[in-house]
Amino acid sequence: MKRALLELRNVSQLFAGRHRSQRGLTQAPAVDRVSLEIGAGESVGIAGESGSGKTTLARMALRLLPPTSGQILFDGEDIANASDETLMRYRRDVQAVFQDSVSALNPRMRVRDLIAEPLIVQQSSVGRAEVDFRIDELLDRVGLPLGMRDCFPHELSGGQKQRVALARALIVRPRMLVLDEPVSALDVSVRSQVLNLLLDLQEERRLAYLMIAHDLAILRHVTTRVVVMYLGRVVESGLTEEVLFSPQHPYTRALVAASPKLAVNKRESPPLVDRESVDAESSGCQFAPRCPLAARQCHESAPELAAVGEATDRIHFAACHFTGRQGI
Repeated sequence: MKRALLELRNVSQLFAGRHRSQRGLTQAPAVDRVSLEIGAGESVGIAGESGSGKTTLARMALRLLPPTSGQILFDGEDIANASDETLMRYRRDVQAVFQDSVSALNPRMRVRDLIAEPLIVQQSSVGRAEVDFRIDELLDRVGLPLGMRDCFPHELSGGQKQRVALARALIVRPRMLVLDEPVSALDVSVRSQVLNLLLDLQEERRLAYLMIAHDLAILRHVTTRVVVMYLGRVVESGLTEEVLFSPQHPYTRALVAASPKLAVNKRESPPLVDRESVDAESSGCQFAPRCPLAARQCHESAPELAAVGEATDRIHFAACHFTGRQGI
């Protein structure tokens, strides 16, 4: 069995003052004991509403935020407690492309300098000729004219800015990209171009992707596996097609029903609820207050992730007491 490129083992992130109980403010988990693996050349999607912990998980994967507990392994090496030298190497291997390219790109820097900056920081010994060669190579690869090297970000369209952000991430030749809503701010016509570019780049460079997206149709287009999160916990995971077209958790079914491009039989999704209305000390299922199938058992004990189906080699998991019953 091949070793995973990136492995998160029961990682948690606690933030103080998120919930109020009889004992006063308590620490609430933004991410609660989440585990996942991503292999070389594989793409894994993270789905869920705002506040489900997706971005916090991505920040821990990038090691921008150290986990409160758990392990982060990259190519078998511990990243959660790594030295500065190891982290420098890790941040070359794992790059990020963010949702808001406007904020991610320094408005006072020209495109050539924006793309070159990560390479100069990571490999200060690289000569100017090599830097210029890589800039031109990447501009051509992401579909931007070479004449755009001297442009400032405000002179570019939204799609062009995102292509610059992608070229900027690729210049250090990473092994993995963390993509946080990379096309949500783009027009529909431009989205498909950027998504197809991501697929082509993955095939060419055997890149691994960890992609966060609200739009399940985007995850279906790009990812091979998907993880569904709710209030910091994984409620379902498996092959993308299987999770989206045969969802086993009521929350996943609600997300699919809310996606016009995926829903076959439109169902009314449960009403939205924020973290403040959830009891931080509850021992039951966090989704129980919204779930149409919730029973007494759901309020008393939280279900663990369990394999769906009878075969022991299946990789579809769901955390629901009613998984496999009629209606689920």
